[in-house]
Amino acid sequence: MLKRVHAKHQAGVTLVELMIGLTLGLIVSGAAISLVASISQSNGETIRATRLTQELRSLSDIVTLEARRAHGVTDPLANVGMGDDAPVSACDIAPVASASCLKIGYDCDTAAGTGKFRTFSYANGQMLLATATDAAPACGTGSVLNSSELALDAVSISAVADGSINLVLTGHLTSDATSTSRTLKRTIWPRSALVAP
Repeated sequence: MLKRVHAKHQAGVTLVELMIGLTLGLIVSGAAISLVASISQSNGETIRATRLTQELRSLSDIVTLEARRAHGVTDPLANVGMGDDAPVSACDIAPVASASCLKIGYDCDTAAGTGKFRTFSYANGQMLLATATDAAPACGTGSVLNSSELALDAVSISAVADGSINLVLTGHLTSDATSTSRTLKRTIWPRSALVAP
């Protein structure tokens, strides 16, 4: 008579194999979650940095567009050839710059004593713009130019002997106190003739 021998087949996995498989799965899952979190954080930082750069550029664009008009007159040919005998215009104040204030005038009508006068000034973390038609307004007055998203840390405005104006803005986002501050530098060239600082 023949005896049948049954081979024992293992069904499933051992506890040790299960624990090793779970451990490897957790390591791979943890690495994937860490990668996704890192990408998300980096993306957030990039978005905040871009937003801050846009805010600083927008503010500097406003100042630049106005400052380029500095010293302009309504009739630029009226004083040609007059030399030192040319009438003094109220626009001759432009550009008068101090560390945190820029006064400009343009489209001046010497006979009428009128023009467009702008004063840009930095106070309490904000850039202010004041306007008038007869003389440059005082520094520290006017409407807020920068958005509520931008807090200015420092502003430097200086007139250079070559007739240009240097503008340096440093700020951070108000919505994120941990955001790093950025600095934007711009050289502004008024369209009119060279003026001394």
